[in-house]
Amino acid sequence: MAVVIFDTFKGHTGSEMESLRLENNIISVIVPSNCTDVLQPLDLFVNKPLKDHLRSKFQSWYSEQVTKQMNDGKQPEDIEVDMKLSVMKPLSARWIISACDYLRNEGGIVRGGFVEAGIREAVDKPESDSESEDDPFADIDEQ
Repeated sequence: MAVVIFDTFKGHTGSEMESLRLENNIISVIVPSNCTDVLQPLDLFVNKPLKDHLRSKFQSWYSEQVTKQMNDGKQPEDIEVDMKLSVMKPLSARWIISACDYLRNEGGIVRGGFVEAGIREAVDKPESDSESEDDPFADIDEQ
């Protein structure tokens, strides 16, 4: 069993999608228009820490690039940081992996979004229930 959370986009709510969800034992939750900031678990708890982590990685890297050039004798007005796609793409991939590890290890960030969104009864199942194959939240943070 799985749970998906959709906004009101018509492609999410059509009869064909509903049939696919039923066939695959997927529960859908529709968040009403203009309510994702209150009811969407990722918007409530995950997106800000994720973006903050990525921003911090970029700022540290950028600062290191500037510092290295200044230590090599360049004047601030002559400093150029290479941000071509060929440089940024592998860095970004590492930062995204790091951010996912951070969210996984930071205990409760993802789960907190579901609790804050009011999906409390699914999140607050007793430990014996949360390990069940039928638990749609079994893969969410263990804490």
